[in-house]
Amino acid sequence: MRCESIVKHCNNILGYDAYELKHVNRHKPERYDCDQVDALVARVKSFEGFEGWLCFQSGVHRVEKGPDLQNLPTNLGYLLSGELVNDGLTVSIQQNNDKWYLSIIEETSAKTADSQQVISTARKLCVLKKFSAASRINNHPLADNTDEEPIELAEYRVYFEKGESDYRPNCFRLTGFTTTGGSQ
Repeated sequence: MRCESIVKHCNNILGYDAYELKHVNRHKPERYDCDQVDALVARVKSFEGFEGWLCFQSGVHRVEKGPDLQNLPTNLGYLLSGELVNDGLTVSIQQNNDKWYLSIIEETSAKTADSQQVISTARKLCVLKKFSAASRINNHPLADNTDEEPIELAEYRVYFEKGESDYRPNCFRLTGFTTTGGSQ
């Protein structure tokens, strides 16, 4: 069965367009050794206009769209990981032992020489909230939110590729943020 047929069949079953065909280009990861932390931070700062999150040794920093990357916190230790997004382009930073890898995933509307066709769907996977909320007695921070304070969710797009007998997740990328709960 062709990808187009599978997408149409799944969407018919669900009753709405949950799945769609996309093309993604996974750029070759850039590697930064432990003595290249300044170069990594400079590269991250070059993504002006992006939004996302950055995890440092002592906390998570929410990056707002605009010039926020030029004013990264200096009191949170070294950068460990993060994700930044601007339209169809997502930058992922991951630490692995004494190295960092910066990967770029780009979604395109049409096939290019470096892209592959995949089936994709949107998911809200992650709660971005100050973890001090975890100290609330008898109220887990991921439980139903009835507080006045809304919860910010990171939205991701998951891409599936055809395996030998089924479709399996190929990659995912941050696509933005939404707010839910509370008294918006």
